[in-house]
Amino acid sequence: MARTRPADRISKLVDAAVAVFCRKGYRRTQMADIASEMGVSPGSLYNYVESKEALFFYALESGLVDDAFEEPAALPIRFRGEDAALKRFAELTDLAEQLPVLTAALRRARAADAHAELEGVTRELYESIYRIRHLITLIESSVADLPELAHLFYNLRNALIERLSKYLTQRVRAGQFRAVPDPPSTARLIIETINWFARVRFADVTCKITDAEALTTVVDFVSHALIPEPAERAARHARA
Repeated sequence: MARTRPADRISKLVDAAVAVFCRKGYRRTQMADIASEMGVSPGSLYNYVESKEALFFYALESGLVDDAFEEPAALPIRFRGEDAALKRFAELTDLAEQLPVLTAALRRARAADAHAELEGVTRELYESIYRIRHLITLIESSVADLPELAHLFYNLRNALIERLSKYLTQRVRAGQFRAVPDPPSTARLIIETINWFARVRFADVTCKITDAEALTTVVDFVSHALIPEPAERAARHARA
């Protein structure tokens, strides 16, 4: 019988930990709960990770990495301290690196094709949230127990709203997007819409929307909500 490799066991351990932390939150979760989720004895977990704290922050970091799951350099995985873990989280969530399409759009005063650019920005935001949807749920389930993590997470969200608001303002001023009452509120509406379709809908057992349908719907909705119709654009140019 083939033996389970440590990397495979750790990957399953992280999956089980995320599932339990998301259901119960950080404080209420016990290592025994995670062992039960995996179907193993609680004592066996300590061959791979030294504590609940180490497992939580390792799961947090693992959820932000795109590469294939890598076996840790040494076992058991140790807790480096909350400050070091949060610093690593901040490094891995650098918005300029995570959202290159939005970053590039912000550097342009005008878009050569505003509709295509907006579709690209929306698609990138959707795919980014979809990729780390379990991680976001993990964080949100534990913010009451980990205030420093909550502070960092909400600062990142606010920074994203600010950047998207700046993008909307630039395109409105260029006459490429229709005017909106309040760009920050519109940016928040876009992000919350994307968040529901990319992540929250999975919690609704009655929702039958597929991944492809969700992405297509969001991109279509946002682009048509902000790009003026041809008649409106013609009237705007005539007034100018």
